[in-house]
Amino acid sequence: MDNSPSGMGTQQQVQRQCVKCGAVLWNLQVCNQCGASQPRFEDSVTPGPWPAIRIGLGILAALLLARLAYGRISGEMIGHWFVSLLLPAIIGSIALIMKGERLRRFSYWFMWAAIAVAVFSAMAHVVNVREKARVAVEAQIREIAQEAAGKKPVQESGTPEERVASDLLRDFMRGILADRKQHDMDAEVYAPLLSVAYSVHSFSSKTAMNKTMVAVDSTAKLDKDTYQLLQTRITEFRRRLDSSNISSDFKQTFLEEFNGALANSEILKQQEEVLNTENEWARATDALYTYASQYSSQLNTAGNQVIVKNAQVRQEFHTRLSKCLDLNNKVNAGKAELKNLQVKKMQQYGLTASDLGQ
Repeated sequence: MDNSPSGMGTQQQVQRQCVKCGAVLWNLQVCNQCGASQPRFEDSVTPGPWPAIRIGLGILAALLLARLAYGRISGEMIGHWFVSLLLPAIIGSIALIMKGERLRRFSYWFMWAAIAVAVFSAMAHVVNVREKARVAVEAQIREIAQEAAGKKPVQESGTPEERVASDLLRDFMRGILADRKQHDMDAEVYAPLLSVAYSVHSFSSKTAMNKTMVAVDSTAKLDKDTYQLLQTRITEFRRRLDSSNISSDFKQTFLEEFNGALANSEILKQQEEVLNTENEWARATDALYTYASQYSSQLNTAGNQVIVKNAQVRQEFHTRLSKCLDLNNKVNAGKAELKNLQVKKMQQYGLTASDLGQ
């Protein structure tokens, strides 16, 4: 029988020796001299360092994914890492006795399997953590809002992260409730004058006209200042939450729920639109009363009517008055819509308007 390379056709030609008699072999599984069985060719090849490197990469990838999922190194994260590697580790321990091509082939499968298991377990962990955090945050917002409104006593409970977030939210809620209380107290000063705006009495004298303009301008400014203060408090809350020692997952979930409940973009947009309309209304009202004051000699008040002697002045007066009334209606409609949006959002969190001092 031909044992030379030429007799092996297209097979890989590697010279070996029989494990029993030492005769020279050429890719034979049975020695043609002594008949002894030979190990498979690939099992006799030294695999080199790459299988170990690939297995190590799989383990390292699982560790990095666990770190990303938890946001920080912790005992829970380490436990998650070990659990995600449990099955690959069992298989890997068996693979330690493998040699040659089989170990190389296994190392590829181990590396990708370890990464796949780590990815799916990390994703499941993130979804589970965020859902738990979302439910917990909803309850926190409801309880803290009621605490801030004096509806229930303050309770310190939950995990350390939840307590930190709760303290930040309490400060925010107390701040906006104090701002609203101050706003309402200041607005009460101008309420009587606003209630008679555009009435005959408001045009009865220049003094009455000036008082009406002051009441309108002050109310618009008060609403704008309170809104800007709310924006400042929202920004400050987000900054303090971002700089707190809270895991990134819980922090993101808490912020999402905070934005949905107390910094809702739809509500803030509606509030801004109302302020813009209110500002336009204030300017139009100033223009009306300034014009009326300028032509006060042409105006007479009799009963429930304002009589304007000059036809041209009368036409301009009514044009300006109609514009003011139209804008005033838009402001009231906008505030009603804003109130409706706030009530709907509060209901989602089990809150009422009185819980927020509204």
